[in-house]
Amino acid sequence: MAVPDRTETQRWLVRQVSWLYEPLRRFFSTRTDRHLGLRETLNAARIPVTVEEYLARSTVLAIVAAVFGIAVGVAVSWWAATTGLLSTLSGVSGTGVVGQVVSENRTVVVSIVLPAVLAGLFGVGTWYVRYYLPGQKATARARRLALVYPSGVAYMYALSRGGLDIVEILRRLSEDEDTYGEVAREAALVTNQMDYLGRDFPQALREASEVTPSPILSDFFSDLLSIVESGGSVESFLADQREDAIQDARSVQAEYLERVELFAEVYVTLLIAGPLFVLILLMVIGITGTSTLTEVNAIVYLGIPGGSVLSILVLDQLGAPFRQNALTADAPVFDSPAVPDQEDAKAYAKRKRRAKRLDTLTHPWRLFVERPLWVLVLSVPLALAVVGALVAGNVVAVSMSALLGAPLGTTALLIVLPLFVALGPLAVFQGIRQRRLDTIRRRFPSVLSSWASANRMGLRPSEALRIASERADTALSAEMERVNNETAWFDDLRGALLRLARRSRTRIVTRTLRLIVEADEASGNLDETLSVAAEDARMQRELERARSRELSSYVVAAIVSFFVYLAILLLINEFYFEQAVAVGQQAGDQATELPVSLQSIDADGFKLAFIHSSLVQALFIGLMAGKLSRGNVLAGLNYSLGMIAITLLAFGVV
Repeated sequence: MAVPDRTETQRWLVRQVSWLYEPLRRFFSTRTDRHLGLRETLNAARIPVTVEEYLARSTVLAIVAAVFGIAVGVAVSWWAATTGLLSTLSGVSGTGVVGQVVSENRTVVVSIVLPAVLAGLFGVGTWYVRYYLPGQKATARARRLALVYPSGVAYMYALSRGGLDIVEILRRLSEDEDTYGEVAREAALVTNQMDYLGRDFPQALREASEVTPSPILSDFFSDLLSIVESGGSVESFLADQREDAIQDARSVQAEYLERVELFAEVYVTLLIAGPLFVLILLMVIGITGTSTLTEVNAIVYLGIPGGSVLSILVLDQLGAPFRQNALTADAPVFDSPAVPDQEDAKAYAKRKRRAKRLDTLTHPWRLFVERPLWVLVLSVPLALAVVGALVAGNVVAVSMSALLGAPLGTTALLIVLPLFVALGPLAVFQGIRQRRLDTIRRRFPSVLSSWASANRMGLRPSEALRIASERADTALSAEMERVNNETAWFDDLRGALLRLARRSRTRIVTRTLRLIVEADEASGNLDETLSVAAEDARMQRELERARSRELSSYVVAAIVSFFVYLAILLLINEFYFEQAVAVGQQAGDQATELPVSLQSIDADGFKLAFIHSSLVQALFIGLMAGKLSRGNVLAGLNYSLGMIAITLLAFGVV
C-alpha cells in the first residue's frame, strides 16, 4: 500500500506547529488504548498515520479553528459596535439585576461571549469532524468494495481456471489497482503482509479479514482461509463466490437507489417548490408596499444556482462508487506498437501521422465526438462574437434599462442565444458520443460470446476476432475491426485489447479486457477466459440497465416539477401580478385609499426575475437530469436547452 507524499504546503504547516504538535503526539502516545476504535477505522479507511499522530493533528487543527473563531467573533463584535447594532439591543425581560447589568454593558459582554462561543463551536466541531471522518471514509470504501467485488471475484476465478495458485492470483489482483480499485488494495494488504512483515498466507488472510471495512470481503477472506487450511478446491470456492457476489452487488445498488430517491425528493422540495413558494411570498409582501426585489434577486441569481451546484456535487459523491477505476491514459500498456527500424516503415508511419493531422483539421467533428469538450474552443468564441455583433449593430443594448424595458427579448438575445451557440454543439457531440458508448456497452457481451464460440471451434484468435467483429454493429464493429487489424499486423493481441480499453472509456470494457489479457497471459486458455469475461460483462450490463431504469423515473419527476414551476409563474404573472399592477395604475391618486400600495411595486423588476428564475431552473434541472440518468451533467445539456427554449416560448406566447 503506497503512502502518499506530503506536499510542500503540508510540510511547511507541520514545521510551523511542530512546537505544539510534538508534545501533543507524546501525550496521546500514552493513551492510545482509549482509542482502539479509532485505530481500527484508520486502518479500514487506509489512512497511513498512527493513532497518536492523527489525534495530535486533529488537536492542532481544532486549536487553529478555535483561534479563527475568536478572530471572527472579535470582527463581528467590532462591526456590530461601530454600526450601532448593539445599541438597538435590549435586555431580556425577567432576568432581573443580571439582565440589567448585561444590558448596560452589552458591548463588553458581546465582545467576550461571542468570540468564546465561536471558538468553542469551531474548535469542538473540528475535533469531532476529524475524529469521526475515518469512519465515514471506511464506510465509503465498503460501498466501493461491494460494487467492484463481483468483477474482482470473476478475475480471480478466471485466473484460477488457468491453473494459478491463490497467492499468485491475489498478487496479480493487487497489481491491477487501475482496474479493480479498492479490491486490488485489499488484495495488496494480504501480499504486503507476506512480503514485508514475513507472515504466512493464513496469517495474512486472517489479518485482512479483520481490517477490511467491507463485511462482504471480510467473509470472503475468512471463507478462503477455511478453504486453504482444509485443502479444499479454491476454483470451486471462487465459482460459488461469483454467484453470491452478484446478489451482494444488487443489494448495494438497491441501497444507493434508496438514497438517491430521498435526495431527489429533498431536491424537488427545497430547490424547486421552495424557491417558488418564497418568490410568491415576497411578491405578495412587495405588493403591500415593502421593497422585496433585492431578496428576490438574491434567490434567483444566488440561491437557486448555488443550491443546484451543491446538489449536483452531493449527487456526484453518492454515485462516486459507480464511476471508480477507469484506466489511466498514460499507462505504458497503451503505447502504440513500435515502428520497425526500416526506412520504408518510418516513411509510411510519417505519412500516416501527417494524414491523421490533416484528417483532424478537415474533419474536426471526429475529434469532437471523441472529446466533446473540445468543441467549446470554437463555440465559446463564436458565442462571444454573436453578442458583439448584436451590440455593435444596435440590435440590443447591454444595460439594465434595456433588460427592464424588454426583459424577454433582451434576455433572449444577450443570454439565451449565446448560450445555445456555445452549448448547443457540445450537447450534440456529447449525445453522439453517449450513443456510441451505449452501443458498445450493449453489444460487447454478445461480441465476447461470439469470439469465445469461434475460438472454441479451433480458429486462431485473430481469425475468431475477425468473425466476431463482423457480427457486431456500428461503432463496436469498427473498434473490433481495428483490434483485429492491429493483431494481424503486429501480432500483439494484448496491446490491441488494452488500447481498445483506452478508446472506449467505459467501465465494463475496461475491466473485461483487462480480465481477458491477464487471464489469457496466465493460462493461454482463451475460449474459457472469454466465456468468463462475457458472463461478467453481461452481469455488469444488467446492473447498469437496472440502475438506469430506476433513475429514469426521478428524471421524469424533475422535469415535470420544472413545468409545474413554469406554469405557476406564468399564471401568477399573467392573472395576478400584472392585474394587480394595472389596478394600482388605474387608481392613480386614489391609490391611497387602497389597502395595499400597488403603485410602489417594481413591476419590471419582478417580471425580469420571473423570467430569469425559470431559465435558471431550466438550466440546472436539466443538468441534474443528466447527472441522474447518465452520471454526467453534460448528458443533461439537451434537457436544459430544450426547457430553456420552452420557457422563452411560454413567456412570449403568454
